[in-house]
Amino acid sequence: MFDDIDLLRKKQHGLNLIETVLVIAIVAILCTIAIPHLTHFIVNRDLKNAARDIVGDIFEIKHRALSENTKYRMKFDSVMNNYEIWRCGNSGPICNNYSDLIVSKSPSSFKRDITIHDVAFGGSPGHTSTFQTRGTATPGHIILKNGLESTATIKVNISGRTYVDWKLR
Repeated sequence: MFDDIDLLRKKQHGLNLIETVLVIAIVAILCTIAIPHLTHFIVNRDLKNAARDIVGDIFEIKHRALSENTKYRMKFDSVMNNYEIWRCGNSGPICNNYSDLIVSKSPSSFKRDITIHDVAFGGSPGHTSTFQTRGTATPGHIILKNGLESTATIKVNISGRTYVDWKLR
């Protein structure tokens, strides 16, 4: 008869109060360590998405210039924190009239603290890259920055190819 009572005591499963408190303490410690890293990851992910959006636009207008045999221009404004894509309104070797606004975008649409920090095209502080009908572009760079001081430097070479250098904090 006593053997049956011992068997019942041994079959009881579950957590006692001390085990439950230990599990909660371990989870709390892990959360306090992980949450700041997760926050930095999310903020830097938004910077990466903004840079990839600009790179995608550069890729698209390069190919549109080739396929439509029309010049395009990307104009960056670091003060207003936006950029515009324009199509040449006339045909010929020299475009005097970029009158067709295709799109106006801002990197802050991904996150309010993402800004166009610096722009330089053509070896001088110019804010415009022109895409020719053969796919070439005015070389230069665009630097995006977020609130963590992380940067994405988008480099455009003369063939219109882009490269991104990341400095994430």
